[in-house]
Amino acid sequence: EQTNGFIPSEVTLLESLASDLSFGIRVLRERAKIAEAQERLKENEEKLRLHADNSPLAIIDIDSNFTVTRWAGAAEEIFGYKSSEMVGKSALDLKIIYEPDREIIEHTIAELANGKNRTSSAVNRNITKDGRILWCTWYNSVLFDEKGKMSSIMSEVQDITEIREMDRAKDEFISLVSHELKNPLTVILGSAQTALSPGLSESDIKFLLQNTLEGAHSMDQIINNLLELSRYQANRLKLATEEMDLVTLARKTISQVKRGYPHHVYTLQAGNIGLAVGDPIRIERIFFNLIENAAKYSPENSEIKIDIVSDKANFIVSVTDKGIGMTPENIAGLFEPFKRLVDPKEHTKGLGLGLVVCKRLVEAHEGNISVTSVLGKGSTFTFTIPMPKQAPAKKKR
Repeated sequence: EQTNGFIPSEVTLLESLASDLSFGIRVLRERAKIAEAQERLKENEEKLRLHADNSPLAIIDIDSNFTVTRWAGAAEEIFGYKSSEMVGKSALDLKIIYEPDREIIEHTIAELANGKNRTSSAVNRNITKDGRILWCTWYNSVLFDEKGKMSSIMSEVQDITEIREMDRAKDEFISLVSHELKNPLTVILGSAQTALSPGLSESDIKFLLQNTLEGAHSMDQIINNLLELSRYQANRLKLATEEMDLVTLARKTISQVKRGYPHHVYTLQAGNIGLAVGDPIRIERIFFNLIENAAKYSPENSEIKIDIVSDKANFIVSVTDKGIGMTPENIAGLFEPFKRLVDPKEHTKGLGLGLVVCKRLVEAHEGNISVTSVLGKGSTFTFTIPMPKQAPAKKKR
C-alpha cells in the first residue's frame, strides 16, 4: 500500500531522515548559541581587561598560592614596576612591601584567606622602585571555591600620599591660623583690660590704646590675606579695575607699614610714569605684603627701597631690603602656601600667606612676580602690571 506515492519502507526512511535533519538543525542552533555566548563572554572579558588596564587604581590579583597573577591598571605608574617584573612573584615577597608595615599586610592577607573577611581595606606604606615611600589604601576582595578554599584575592590600590600631605598641611594651617590670630587678640584683650585699670595716666592709656589698634591691624591683615586666598581658590576673585596712581598707593602703604615697623628707613623712587589700570585695593594689598615682608625680615634702621618705573609694556615695581636673604631652596618654595622665609623656631610673625596672595593678585592683573636674593644680604621682589592698551597721559610730579 502506498502513501502519497511512497511505499511504507520509503515513508519510514523519509521520517528517519526528517528526524535526523531536525536534530541536526537543533544541534546547529545550539552550537550557534554557544558560539554567540562564547563570543559575548570573550568580549566581556576583553572589556574587563581594558577597564582594569585603564583603571586609575592599581589592580593586583593573587591566586590560592599567594602568587601575583595580574599587575594592571595604575600599578606600574604608582609603584614603578612592570607587569613582567611582578607577575609570578609571591605576594609576600614583593619589593613594594615597606618592612615597618609588613605586619599590617600579612595580617590583612591572613584575614582574607581564612574567610574572616570577604572584603577589607587597609592603609599602609609601600616603597616604589626608585625608593620613594608612598601611603596607599588597599581595597581587597576574596573569592572562595566550592570547598571553601580561597581561590583568589583582588586588590585595588590608591596612592593617597598627596591626600595625606594635604590633610597634614590643612591641620598645620589651622594650627598656624589659631596661633597667629591669638597673638594680636592677646595684645588687644590685655591692653584693653589694663587701660580700664584705675590710676593710669593719660599717656599710659594712649600707649595701651595704640597697642590695641596695632593688634587689631595685625588681625585685619591676616584675615584679609585669608579672604583673598579663599576667593582665588574658589574662583571668586573679581577685579574692580580703574585708573590708579601707583606712587600714591605706595606712599599710602608705607605710612601703614610704618605704624608696625617704625624703625626702618623707607625710600620711594619713581620715574615719570603714567596712570596704571587695575584694582587699587588689590594693588595696595600687594604693596603692603611686600613692604611689610621686607620690614619683617630685615634689621631695624636698615633701608627698604621701593622703585617704580615703566617701560613700553609694563609698570615695574621692586621692593628691596637688606635683610636675612634666602637660599635657592627657600626661593623654590617661596610662593607655596604657608611657607616661611626662616626657620619656624625663630620668633618671626606671619603665616607665610602674604607672598602667595601677592602672586595670585599679580597674576590676576596679568602680571608677573619674581625674586632675587643673596643669603645674609637681602632680597628684591619685583612685580609687573601691564600697560593699559590705551595708556593715559603721563602725569608730572
